[in-house]
Amino acid sequence: GRRGARGSMTSSDPPVRVVLVSHDKRPLFHYVKLALDALKSDAHGDRVVVRLTGMGMACARVVTLAELLKRDGACVVTRTRTGSVKGAREGDPDRDSTKSAIEMDVTRGGAFEAKAGDVFRRRKVEASSSELPS
Repeated sequence: GRRGARGSMTSSDPPVRVVLVSHDKRPLFHYVKLALDALKSDAHGDRVVVRLTGMGMACARVVTLAELLKRDGACVVTRTRTGSVKGAREGDPDRDSTKSAIEMDVTRGGAFEAKAGDVFRRRKVEASSSELPS
């Protein structure tokens, strides 16, 4: 059937988790970990969908993030959508501004468990090595 403006979910639709990507607020690895966390921690198993979204200069970062997740078969890009969003220009609310926007949906790939495990093990080693006594 047709979906409404916000989209209606049936019991057969996989859950969608959204990761909002910023151009410069966080390191890229932060978003990799968020996406892998969202894919890993779900009772729906392989069926969970993570939607990577960005606007303006963050669009390139979303594509880079999707490529990192696709590497070695950890994730598969199932949908890509681009467009533009109109809004008030910062500093001058009387003038309109148009920004590009992108959404990329990813799901688990065949090598997800191995790749996600590598990322989380590497993160634990980095955290423990930064806590060495002085």
